[in-house]
Amino acid sequence: MNFNQLRNKLFIASVSLGLASTVGVFIGNDKLKTLSFSGIGAGIASVITLEIIAGITTKENENIKKLSLEDIKHKDKVIRDNEKTIVNLESTIKIKLQDIEKQYQYLSNLESIIQNQESLINTKNSELIEASTALGDLKGKLQNIGEFNASESHRIVRKTYDRQVKKVRCVIDAMIRNHSDYQEYFQSILDEFESYKIKFLKKIAEYEAIDTFDDLLDVGLELQEMIIDKSFELRSKAQQILIKNFGDILDDSVPVDELEEIINSLTGQAKEKIELVEANLEADKRAIASEWVVSNKQIIHDYQTNYTDVLNNAKEAVNRIDTLEKELAELRKPLQLFGDSTYARAANSISGWYYSKYQYLLDAINWDEIETGFKILFSIRRNPGLTEKELYTDNSREQLAAFTNALHGTLPEFEFNRQNSTVTLTVQLRRVTKTSIEKLETDICKIWVPASKFESYVKKFERVRITAGSTGGKSPTAKNLALAIMKTRSGNGEIKLFDPQHGSKKDFWNMPKAGTSHADNLTGLKEVCDLIESRKNSDSHRFKLYIFDEIDNTVSKLGKQSSEFRELLKVASKEGSHSDIGVIFIGQSADANEIPGMTHSNWNNLVQLHIGSNAGIAIDKITTITTEDKTRLLEQYRKIQEYCDRKNNDLGLDIYTDPSAYRFALVVPLTGLPKFIQLPDFDSYDYADVMQKQSENKSKPEVENPTVYTSDENSVPKCPHCYSVNLKGNGNGRKKCKDCNKTFADSKVIY
Repeated sequence: MNFNQLRNKLFIASVSLGLASTVGVFIGNDKLKTLSFSGIGAGIASVITLEIIAGITTKENENIKKLSLEDIKHKDKVIRDNEKTIVNLESTIKIKLQDIEKQYQYLSNLESIIQNQESLINTKNSELIEASTALGDLKGKLQNIGEFNASESHRIVRKTYDRQVKKVRCVIDAMIRNHSDYQEYFQSILDEFESYKIKFLKKIAEYEAIDTFDDLLDVGLELQEMIIDKSFELRSKAQQILIKNFGDILDDSVPVDELEEIINSLTGQAKEKIELVEANLEADKRAIASEWVVSNKQIIHDYQTNYTDVLNNAKEAVNRIDTLEKELAELRKPLQLFGDSTYARAANSISGWYYSKYQYLLDAINWDEIETGFKILFSIRRNPGLTEKELYTDNSREQLAAFTNALHGTLPEFEFNRQNSTVTLTVQLRRVTKTSIEKLETDICKIWVPASKFESYVKKFERVRITAGSTGGKSPTAKNLALAIMKTRSGNGEIKLFDPQHGSKKDFWNMPKAGTSHADNLTGLKEVCDLIESRKNSDSHRFKLYIFDEIDNTVSKLGKQSSEFRELLKVASKEGSHSDIGVIFIGQSADANEIPGMTHSNWNNLVQLHIGSNAGIAIDKITTITTEDKTRLLEQYRKIQEYCDRKNNDLGLDIYTDPSAYRFALVVPLTGLPKFIQLPDFDSYDYADVMQKQSENKSKPEVENPTVYTSDENSVPKCPHCYSVNLKGNGNGRKKCKDCNKTFADSKVIY
């Protein structure tokens, strides 16, 4: 290859380098612009160098003609050496350009990774803001409880799920798209993501079957928290995979020190080569070498700066993830009350203490001041298995007394409500004044119907539902009610009692029974419906009052026949009064759906009488009154309950055993607002005294159903204690009852 051919190739290479660098100047990347300026300088320097060498070579060729043969050979050797040096420099420049291109590509990859990390961090910040906003919205909705409904809560939870699924899907797809080399690492995240969708779709379906407010609120909050937590966990795992492999990328890169050593070595070699030709080249060659050294130093500086920035950004991303995890841990702590009142601070201290010491989650819901102190309501929905023993473990009650400044000698007490998953802490701060009972009694007389007016208040009742808890006094109250109704009719009519608990220790009826089993309850209800049907389109019937006890348990015991019992119950509750037929149904639960298939609408066909604590439950369930009316009734309920408790305590009366104890009930009439009544003493009415009047006032006998009493039924001897007809002679003019085992004189037998 002659010198001209070499010159042409170097010229084309220098021009190409200059054009490529010129294009790079107009691209928006700062690092590429720096490299492009260096490339333009190198191209210009190469062209200038070629022209200088060409000029020198031309001049040398002119002098060759004047020199001797020996001088020509010597010059020719120098030229060949220069050509070799130039070729070596060209090769070195190409290698350097390739190294620069590799470093630029690596820096571009690092920049892309950093941008992705910054985007993910911004996404997490947005999610945290959204989560905080959502939490604030949920707390605000607690204050607007009247506007809350089931469909809205279902929509909120479903929207939360859809939003979190989209976020997880977008994050994972973006990482797979930008880092396809690590797709196998993300497969486990994708599998877990599919499991996450199936799990929460099932939970959402179960949640959408809920319609009670407390469950909608507590379960909805818990489910949203679980969805957001799991979504955040999946995205964090994906980020951790990327950060972990980001370390592997850095391990594969060339360290700064090693790169600097290589460049310094190459620079030294370049200096040695330049020194060999320095004597024959002009001062411009020194400028080219100096510019080369400056360019290399700039590259080292840029590499060090970018490498440090990448590491700092990665550390910042890790620190941000730690911060988000700490914030999430704060969100998992128990909910606390707003405000700076003494009661709010006490509630927050108690929930915080139980969480820090035992990891119990007591979400503070509300506090309420009472006459002797205050009460705090906590939700235990997130600790559904919590027991009283666990709350009172070690010296917890003493610690609670310290938190609340309880009255000396008293300890705060927890009261569980398993139905609503709440506990109420009652704290006594002061003693009750002696004069408050008189004021309370004055207030009570204004808000209930006293026992003295019981008979006049219930005289027109015909269809009645009575509920109370176990040992709440359902049977004695039903007996008083039935006999009060019959007394206003002067005993004209008939009572048919069906008692599936016949002979138990709680059998206080002391009146004849038409049935003594759950099967008899079904038979009796069929009789009622048949009698209703037979009396249609006719009038002037003898009044009959049917009493059915334990109807809740009857439905459970009947099995397949329970649906038939329910349909008969609906007919009797709606149509009985049209045929001079009265019915009294007795059960334990105040809920409408305790008997499957029955609704509030069905029970609203009867006067409802809820005794004692069932009154408070019933008020919450009533659908025919406003929220303001419910609030008023609850306030009255608390006053009446407190009054009865204090009167019984002052008089030493046991509400479960003493017939004259103070008792009350809530009456929900067919029309008008519910009202409280004082219940009369047990056995205020005697069956024999009331019903014997029917024989005195009866002017026209009526026989309509062969299954009821016959015309000579009143002539059958009955026990004066339990009214059983199962008697036997005991000698000496006495008889013995086989049911109650009591002995009595023949003169006391009832006919």
